[in-house]
Amino acid sequence: MAWTTIGYHAFEQRCFDELSSQDCAGNYHIDISPMRWSASPLSAISYTRKETARKLGATLTDSHEATPVKGKGLKARGGKLDVALESPNYVIWRLQTQENVAEQVVKGIIKPLHEHKGFDMHRPFQPFVPLDLPGKWKVDLVSASIQPSFPVPHSLTFGSTEKDLPCTYYLAMPPECLPLKELLHVKRALPLLKLLLQNERDEDMKVLLQNCCNLTGDYIGVPLVASHITAMTLGFFAYKPLQSVGGQESDCLHLLRFSTKDLLDTLPPHSSPLCSFWLINPIGLTRMIENQEVGLLVNTFKMKVSLTAKYKTQMDLVEHHEKMRLQGRKRRLEDDVARLEAELCERKAEVEQVAKKLCPLPEPIAEPGSSELVKSNLPKKYSPAKEMYKASPLDISADAKEKDASGYKAPWTSELCQVSMQVNGLYEASGLVLWLRTGVYSAGISRDISPGDVAFSALRKFEADYFSKDVALNAFITRGPKKQRQQKPRLIWPITMVCGVEASSDIENRMHFDSCLNTAGCHFVIWSWYVAIFHALLKNDKEWLDLLWEVGRSVTIQVRLCPSETDWALARNHASECLKSIKDAALSATFIDFAHLVKLLNIQQVSDGTHHKLRFNNASYNASMHRAAMGILTLINDGPEFEASMRKLELAYGRDLLSNAYSKLNRLQQIAKGAATAAQASPSGTAQNSGKVAGWLVGMLHLALRLGLINPTKATEAWLLGDRKHGTHGYWQACIVALEAFDFLMPLQNKMPDAESKRCANALLRILDPEVCWADFLQGQMSACTDVVIQEEEDEIAAPAAEQPELSALDTLKADFNKATGALLELLLELMQGKHMDDCRSLSQDNVKLSHAVSEAAQAAQKEQKGCETKPLELIKCLCLVVQSFDTSTKSVSISTSLPAQSLIQTLTPSGSTEEEVVARERVWKQVQAERRKFITFSVVSKLAKDTLQAALRGSGKVWSHSGQLNSSHRLIFASADLATETGDEPWMQPSPPQAAQWNSEDIVLSQTQTEEIFIIYTGGCVPRAGRTRRVPLSSRKVETAAIRFPAVRSKLKTAKKENFTSCGEATTFQNTYSGVAFRPASELPLITCAEKAKIFTAAAPAVPAAPQAWQDAHTNDVPLFWQEGKPINFYLAILDEFKVKAVFDVTAGSGAMMEACITRGVHYHGLCLNREHMQWLQGVADRAACGLISIQGSTLHSEELGKSVRQYFADVLQNLIPPDANAEEELAEPESDEGRSAAPALLA
Repeated sequence: MAWTTIGYHAFEQRCFDELSSQDCAGNYHIDISPMRWSASPLSAISYTRKETARKLGATLTDSHEATPVKGKGLKARGGKLDVALESPNYVIWRLQTQENVAEQVVKGIIKPLHEHKGFDMHRPFQPFVPLDLPGKWKVDLVSASIQPSFPVPHSLTFGSTEKDLPCTYYLAMPPECLPLKELLHVKRALPLLKLLLQNERDEDMKVLLQNCCNLTGDYIGVPLVASHITAMTLGFFAYKPLQSVGGQESDCLHLLRFSTKDLLDTLPPHSSPLCSFWLINPIGLTRMIENQEVGLLVNTFKMKVSLTAKYKTQMDLVEHHEKMRLQGRKRRLEDDVARLEAELCERKAEVEQVAKKLCPLPEPIAEPGSSELVKSNLPKKYSPAKEMYKASPLDISADAKEKDASGYKAPWTSELCQVSMQVNGLYEASGLVLWLRTGVYSAGISRDISPGDVAFSALRKFEADYFSKDVALNAFITRGPKKQRQQKPRLIWPITMVCGVEASSDIENRMHFDSCLNTAGCHFVIWSWYVAIFHALLKNDKEWLDLLWEVGRSVTIQVRLCPSETDWALARNHASECLKSIKDAALSATFIDFAHLVKLLNIQQVSDGTHHKLRFNNASYNASMHRAAMGILTLINDGPEFEASMRKLELAYGRDLLSNAYSKLNRLQQIAKGAATAAQASPSGTAQNSGKVAGWLVGMLHLALRLGLINPTKATEAWLLGDRKHGTHGYWQACIVALEAFDFLMPLQNKMPDAESKRCANALLRILDPEVCWADFLQGQMSACTDVVIQEEEDEIAAPAAEQPELSALDTLKADFNKATGALLELLLELMQGKHMDDCRSLSQDNVKLSHAVSEAAQAAQKEQKGCETKPLELIKCLCLVVQSFDTSTKSVSISTSLPAQSLIQTLTPSGSTEEEVVARERVWKQVQAERRKFITFSVVSKLAKDTLQAALRGSGKVWSHSGQLNSSHRLIFASADLATETGDEPWMQPSPPQAAQWNSEDIVLSQTQTEEIFIIYTGGCVPRAGRTRRVPLSSRKVETAAIRFPAVRSKLKTAKKENFTSCGEATTFQNTYSGVAFRPASELPLITCAEKAKIFTAAAPAVPAAPQAWQDAHTNDVPLFWQEGKPINFYLAILDEFKVKAVFDVTAGSGAMMEACITRGVHYHGLCLNREHMQWLQGVADRAACGLISIQGSTLHSEELGKSVRQYFADVLQNLIPPDANAEEELAEPESDEGRSAAPALLA
């Protein structure tokens, strides 16, 4: 029974996509439950728009008043209704059934609509839940759009015809041929006015619209809008009859476009819930049109629904979203697993921390936060400090007793403090160090700036320099009854401690508790004093405690009134400069802190800093300081990487190394900015902004110090940045070249499978991060180097068996990848270790892009410029080798295209190839193919039978037409058993014998007259890839036989001199042996991908096995077409030369060895292929061989002009055709026994 369409329902595409994504999250209860099904897509979209307007509190018909939905009131100026009315894209659902529609109405399943054609469903339809009766009901969906169409190309024009006027207004009305005055009459706009009136909220505007509808009042106008989409949409709903059904398009309407030079009304438009509009008097508008002040353009339009795709079934949607839901579930479970694993690691770390705390420590280690420990133990162990912060400061007193101490400055008094703060906003006196906060001051949330952190060694150094007994001064004081002059050791607090308050009244309230004053800076000086107290308590040194307690009671404290952030910033700067004044910047604020102050003070130019009297390193604010501060702020704004790297470097090697040298930091910012710009232009983009690059460079400096590449005292500006005077570059410029090498090599991961590519990308990022690289790879190597113990050699003592050396982190990582990836990781780690820094510095000084240097080095190698004086740098050589190890296209030939792909080095060069070069490469390659076809052709036969072979021979062109002559020009029909087929799971280990009928072909040939047998004796060992070696005696397969049938009796044939393969003394063809034949080396074999090889051996081997790991490490993942192929091209050349062959019909074309021999000698050749894919692949092999011969002077295909083009565009192909050195072949000549020696016996009895 045919399907009957019940109706259509429309849903906004945007909302549908949002709800579909919720469905993917696992929620099947989605608010898509259509009940009404309209008669056409246009009616369905109209109904959806009306429902959307009703839910938002508006109405698009005269049938009912607007009923605003709670919480969804409309907003003026671009509310949700504007988006809903102007949305052009919808999803149309179509409901169909095979049931009797009248019967379904009787059962109440569907209910016909009276005012419109269509039906209501008794139960709402759920799109993402399958139907109850899929065989009787079905729902499908399609994407559609509703947009205005203009069926009439011409339009009516009134008034001004001037184009490109700046102000445009729109109005949609029914099409009528009327005069201009009647065309713009208010009566024709009554439906629009009523639609706006019933949705209006403003009472004044309601009165004005009502007067317009009644044609009464002082001002009557027509509504004009600024958007043609809004005008056409409102016109569509205002003038559409209530009972109309509609089809795919609506009735015609007119769109009136008014264009003026100036605004028709200078007042802003009224913001109605439906849209923004102006009420313009039509009489005045008509007059302006007649006076050529306004141009009117009238176009006829329709609202048309067009389908943008084909219908999809509901089951397709359900299955798709079920799959998406499962994928979302899988992703959430993976996230949960990762979160739980991270939580487990945190718990394990907590367990370790608790275990460490439970273990007894011989002596607690003092940390900067040990002030609480000091405050709790000092009153117990040192009686003068019982009152702690309530003790009074030392006073200047000449009447002090013999053992009393006194201060050098007037002590703190509340009265003087209040007066001085009210008059001067500043008070300075002697006070207690316990009054000062040791950490962040809390004067306001926005000013809670951390003092940062310093290395504990810096605190110990400051303690030794200013708070130890060794630096105590001998002060002369007058003491005792006789006022005698005595000597007393004293410590002096090194600097004035600057504090701040927001109001003078706060001081009195703050002088009654510990840490009552908020310090503006120099917190580390207080930390150092607490560390000294801590060590004195550990040593129970009362003399030292006396000195420290006395100096802690005589601290010069300066309190400043700081009501604003600016005052606090200036106080911090003053405090830092106080510390720098003692020539010890290890604990003072860094230039990064100074840059934060510059930002806080909103310093825009040098005069602003001079006005605030800013200083750094006791120098006034100047232009170079300003440039450096602006540059540092740029790095900080780019992200947290730079500041985090600086903090780590400070903690390890102090602030003097880099943090306080703003000239170094300024140059660092310039280098990072240039490198970031270059990285953003690169395809891989290892760095996105200058902040990340600067952070990486600081991390590289930290890594160099850890590795011992430079001593901290020698890490000068000249070493880091070079010498501008002499044009030399420094370590950081060399690091940029190293970063460029990372950026250059990053795309190599795309040559790997997806899973391996992700692991490799993660490994590259680990190596690139200096902190992770040190922790994961280099720290263990440094420890191993320092742990080596050298012992004396002992004669005649058997050394114990050495333990297996532990693999390094790099070796462990390389074990998960192939040889090429391992070389990549090793080279990048060497770059991080600084092994190629001299080469990097040289490239930077010469301003040579790394990619260009690699490309030029590759071209030089291809041209074999051995006499060139300048040799490429070692780094460039290594990069070339790594890239070439990834270049699988060097020897691999593709079925899909015979045009060789560009070398990987060329694709990694940013410049790439221009469109003209691409066209030129294709043109030259077609010329190469034309030259190859002069000698080499191929064909495919359906089966190896007598009739098909005869037909192929007749169609072989010049091979068939060859007319030979005995003893001077022969035609050879050739076949080889090892090139017929390949089967098995490990074809490199086991031979693939031909079928039984083919196996007996040699015996059949030998049984005929004029036939003889020859023997091929291979030299040396056997290549392991051909399955010819086993570790058992007499198992090598080094002899092959061949049957030759001559065109005449042998007595008529002359013998020929043998030039090659005469190891057994063969002089002429009188001998039937070819001895000393070397197996065809792997470097000579053309390769093919496993996927394309499977297309060639579809019947014999549906699934081609991947190559063994040893082969992949040496020759990539691509494989030979026949693993068992053994006869080299030189052997075929000997056959052609000795038997005077001038044409060859090859029944087993194989991988083209005979073909390459023929094209080398200029012999016409026709080869039979296994299938069309095999033929396409062999054509690519033949084209490459022809390419090489064209460029060789004296060869059969040599052409001077074409050879020049070949060398220009296909130099990489020519380079790959050059046979490697004999020592480069990584194949065993003889298998080794289990004892590690040759398994061949020395003597056979």
